[in-house]
Amino acid sequence: FHLCSMQIFVVLYITFAKDSPRRSQVISFFVPSGLLGGIMAMLIPTDGVSFRDILAYQCFVYHAGLVWLALYFLCTKQVDMGVKAWRRNLLILLGLLWYAEQLLAVIGRPKKIIPRSRRFWVPLLGMLLAFYLLRNGISTLAPPR
Repeated sequence: FHLCSMQIFVVLYITFAKDSPRRSQVISFFVPSGLLGGIMAMLIPTDGVSFRDILAYQCFVYHAGLVWLALYFLCTKQVDMGVKAWRRNLLILLGLLWYAEQLLAVIGRPKKIIPRSRRFWVPLLGMLLAFYLLRNGISTLAPPR
């Protein structure tokens, strides 16, 4: 499941959309997915690394552009990376994974992408609960001003 094909449309939207809350939300989804995905795609190329294959160059240049744009948004502080944004990004990613599962089932190649095991979800929800308690509980431990 690659987000690269979708990132083309995300970059076009970011480029031509006017400043709005929706554009900021799209940027906050693009930055971590473009940065991490672009770096992983350059380190583990799926099109090969042959100097004779034009697709290897296209893959590298495209993913380098994604990384550069994500770094640009980070350096210019145009991205919201707060807890609310991370939660929204996780829900968007889970929604995209669910959509990919449904699409694969429709074309006759059913595959489970989202983990279904409790061994995955229970520790994840436990870590999120611990993070929430620490984030909101530490401020209550501070002395009053």
